[in-house]
Amino acid sequence: MRNLIQISLICLISPLVLSGCVSSKDKVFGTDMPTMVEIHNQKFNQVDSDQMVLPVREINDELPPLNSEFHWLPNPVMTMYVTQHLTQAGQPVPGYTTIFRFYTTEHLAMPGELNGWEQ
Repeated sequence: MRNLIQISLICLISPLVLSGCVSSKDKVFGTDMPTMVEIHNQKFNQVDSDQMVLPVREINDELPPLNSEFHWLPNPVMTMYVTQHLTQAGQPVPGYTTIFRFYTTEHLAMPGELNGWEQ
């Protein structure tokens, strides 16, 4: 019984859905609309007689001197070269260089704390 109801609903709805495909293009869109070529030419091939004027920007290349009262404490690094190798899945990995910092966090020095340290 359930299949009979589903089949009858499909038979009633399908002509309504397919009737949209029968309509003509002129009836749906009208005849006074421009074509895609005309729209494209209107948007992209339009040539203005006026040249495009670029805005003039004033650029100040002078930077104020960096006179920071606080500096980073030295954190030495160890450079390590990893040779080319294969992964466990057999994929090649090229050789590369990486660094390891001796301290895990970077710290700022208080004013005057770096006296005697090379910067």
